Amino acid sequence: RMTAKEEGNEQQHISITFYQWQFAATLVWWILVRALVKKNLDDITQGSVFTCPSWLSDRLLHQLQLPKHRRIVFVASLFSLAVGGGWGFAVAGVQPPDQTQQVFVRFAVALVFSLYHLVESSVTHRHGEYPLLYNVWAMCLPSLYASAASWGIAIHFVWSTGIGKIWVGGGTKWMAPSTMRFYLTTYYNAKMKLSRPCLPSLNRWVCQRSWATVLISVFTILLECGLVPLTLLLPASLRWIGCTGMVLMHLGIFLIMSKKSGNC
Repeated sequence: RMTAKEEGNEQQHISITFYQWQFAATLVWWILVRALVKKNLDDITQGSVFTCPSWLSDRLLHQLQLPKHRRIVFVASLFSLAVGGGWGFAVAGVQPPDQTQQVFVRFAVALVFSLYHLVESSVTHRHGEYPLLYNVWAMCLPSLYASAASWGIAIHFVWSTGIGKIWVGGGTKWMAPSTMRFYLTTYYNAKMKLSRPCLPSLNRWVCQRSWATVLISVFTILLECGLVPLTLLLPASLRWIGCTGMVLMHLGIFLIMSKKSGNC
């Protein structure tokens, strides 16, 4: 017979874990941005040109892009994760919602993040925000389906980026030494400090060695088009291999390409 605590854990929706991890990652990223460029994230992602969806009023998006409104949206997105993860209720000393109420909380988080995604991506067009948008809506599903959908979203996103490199870049041409050397040099010369590599000297060292740039390119394609999709067929106990590969790739991006891209 399970204890009351075990029964509670059995009934806990996967979204709570997702919100807690996403809150921690987002908070660390915001702090890192502030430490490196002395500005808030909403400040460095604003611009005078943005893409407005056809169904949305230009005037409304203009209002949302005002600095004071952008900051409210950005802070609300972080606060919604804290609420969804249960921490917001604990801090406020409020009784956490029951299972029925949690459904409405998850939908509320998804709506807030949809607004955040609209404000942020209409300016930056960053592809890294799309899996987050899809995932917060996936969390509205029953726990078992939410977990499966989230996994599928991650695999689709990674696999699509790999296929895009092959399709647009021309397969082996993308893995040529000059391709990765161009990317590394572009970020090395970036005007924004946050966009530059963490280790500029290592960036230059890699650029001067064709075998190193080719090795990085081949590893990237094998990871995105091979190892990560392969986790669909691997036993659950071995799926950590794909996750480890993604962590190592983004660590490498952070060190030798861009501090900004390595944290997306």
